[in-house]
Amino acid sequence: MKNKFFTLLALLLSCVISTFVAEFSLRFFLPQPLYSFEKGLFISSPDYGYALTPNVVKYHRQPDYNYLIKSNSEGFRGREPDNKADNRILVLGDSYGMGQGVSEGKSMCDLTYQHFKASGKSLDIFNTSISGYAGINELGVLKRQLTYYNPHLVILLFFWNDLGVTESLRVQNGYLVVNFGNPQTAPLREWLNNNSHFYALMKRSWYAFKRPKTKTAIPVIPQSDIDVALDYIFRMKKLCDQHNAAFVTVLLPEDGVYAGGPAIQACREKMIKELKINAVSYRDWTQVVPQEGREQYIFRHDQHWNEQGNAYFSRYLIQVIDDLLKRRQR
Repeated sequence: MKNKFFTLLALLLSCVISTFVAEFSLRFFLPQPLYSFEKGLFISSPDYGYALTPNVVKYHRQPDYNYLIKSNSEGFRGREPDNKADNRILVLGDSYGMGQGVSEGKSMCDLTYQHFKASGKSLDIFNTSISGYAGINELGVLKRQLTYYNPHLVILLFFWNDLGVTESLRVQNGYLVVNFGNPQTAPLREWLNNNSHFYALMKRSWYAFKRPKTKTAIPVIPQSDIDVALDYIFRMKKLCDQHNAAFVTVLLPEDGVYAGGPAIQACREKMIKELKINAVSYRDWTQVVPQEGREQYIFRHDQHWNEQGNAYFSRYLIQVIDDLLKRRQR
């Protein structure tokens, strides 16, 4: 009996030591992207599913960056919206639009606003992009802000992880979480999400293992997932038409600067075809990605746009808005 006890104890100690070795090895040699938004940054919202807690300053830490997020009174990142500007631009999107990883004033939307401000135009950009947002959240934002903000132009920044998403993330214990798992273990899970590189690697490996396998050599995105995304886009377009607001969908590049694999490319072709049929204005930014040195525009581990990437794509956001201004002057 005593031998069994010591054997189990030795096995337990071996597992603990191995876990610590794996954790510190990953931190040093292969740091993993962690979920590390500071507790209390997010708050539940009956209109949007969730938003940023109004008027707070919180940190977001990853292996690639450490920066502050400042929210306005509406629960979005950045300065207060200007409802009296002659040209009001509402931006819908997720982490790419929010400027995940870059400091205040360095996001694509901030740089675009600074460009027009320097030119003397009476123009405001209300950026409502938040990490984790999908069509279900963005539609809720649009419904409220069409009345409150009354934009002249609505720009949807569409990213490919929105495909098939019909359920919002939720806020639990001050953190943004997915809608599954045992609530009793949530505090431990969120602590590991925020602190353990080993846990992050195991979690991603598990998700990859559980991902449905296709029978074809080339992965295929289900048509039902594409239809979900298109349905949200068409509903947004209809709402904008009802409020006399122009609507543009921007198809973002995969992982910031890439056209994507065969599945994404096939999906993009299907979506563009449907957008044309339904008279939805769009811009395909996979056609304007940098051709050389792409890794210079994204974070190494996180693959969101860094400051250089945000500056690069702000040029194309400026073009979208310039097109609207020209049409309004006619």
